[in-house]
Amino acid sequence: MGVFYEREYQLTLVELVGADLRLEAKLQAWEKLDIKFKVEKTSDASPNFAEFELFNLSEKSRSKFVSGQGILFNAGYKDFKGQIFTGFIDTFSHKKTDLDWVTKIKVIDGLKSLRDVHISLSFGKEATEKTVVEAIAKKLKIDIGKINIKKPVKFNRGFNMTGWVKSNLDQFAVATESVWMILDNKLYFYPRDEVLNDGIKVPLLKPTSGIVGSPEPTEEGVKVKSLLNHEINIASAFKVESREINGEYISTKLTHEGETAGSSWYTTIEGIFRA
Repeated sequence: MGVFYEREYQLTLVELVGADLRLEAKLQAWEKLDIKFKVEKTSDASPNFAEFELFNLSEKSRSKFVSGQGILFNAGYKDFKGQIFTGFIDTFSHKKTDLDWVTKIKVIDGLKSLRDVHISLSFGKEATEKTVVEAIAKKLKIDIGKINIKKPVKFNRGFNMTGWVKSNLDQFAVATESVWMILDNKLYFYPRDEVLNDGIKVPLLKPTSGIVGSPEPTEEGVKVKSLLNHEINIASAFKVESREINGEYISTKLTHEGETAGSSWYTTIEGIFRA
């Protein structure tokens, strides 16, 4: 439990550099103001999002917010922190209460790529699953995170892919028995039972390393609450060791919640059994 002390965060407002959100393009960063946040990520195709409340930003700082700007959010503890969300501002507001200026921000991962995007792509019979996904990513102006198609598809003839990008990605995922998501502004296509942190030390959750309360068994795996943990992302392998439950799982849903003025600074993870 030694690393879970002295809560810290940094919320950075950045400009887009190519297809990336990079710290070198930062407009401003905050790490001392009171903040309240909720981050939700899932392994399905629905956009990941984060909601923030910042208290008592200066007038100059409040004037810097524009819809579509990038947000990088790191959180954790003095000796154990890292990135838990990156995305683009969807909506924001500034409201004066009796005591504070409250700035509310909603941020969506892949916002610029998924919102009202229509594609029209043509492929020859030599196309592969990889070239199809790469072409979609190029059209969306985002990078590839990983492509590992579960079921190969034969393209005996050329074909066209037209319409809303999400519908086309959904259909291609069904045809290839894969899942897709946009995570940290990158496109992933992979089997549902595959982990994205393969080859990296698997995070271990146990009573002496962050577990809060008792893990709950679910139909497909486990639900566990921990002190805030940036090491576990979507499609990450993680281990649980407790009196009730022991096993290795793949994360399918994450919720990070915190409030500097309160006690909340937690990560809730839902995962499926890892074979």
